[in-house]
Amino acid sequence: KAPAQRGIFCNYLGMGIEAASLHAYHQLREAQPHRFTHPMKNQALMAWYGFPATGFCGCMHSAPHLAPVLRVDYRDVGEHTLAPLVLPAKLKALLIINIHSHAAGRNPWGKSSSRQAKVPSQGDGVLEVCGVTNAMHGSRYLLGAST
Repeated sequence: KAPAQRGIFCNYLGMGIEAASLHAYHQLREAQPHRFTHPMKNQALMAWYGFPATGFCGCMHSAPHLAPVLRVDYRDVGEHTLAPLVLPAKLKALLIINIHSHAAGRNPWGKSSSRQAKVPSQGDGVLEVCGVTNAMHGSRYLLGAST
């Protein structure tokens, strides 16, 4: 029997319009890496190529609401039992994240001076959860106007 490996989760999992947008972005980044040279440029390319996948512009069908088809259970630090996470009825994207930035360098928690929660860390055993209710909310988040 192989010995158990201990590691740290350093990634994110996106569902809904989050996943559709990031998938379009990553496909382009793999095909044309020379275009992705700066975080600001990367964010612009993500918006340009990921936006149609949200359904907001009418160029694709609207993304479904996740709450009726998704169940997320969580456990508070120090607790032993799981509890259901109440998802907003209009939730269109859910992101489970354990890195300091995503979406081409966007920090979902805002500036550290405005943060009420502790700074996320890959080694703290906690996964942060972010939700987006529509493409406009997601756009404000990417532009730094919403966290």
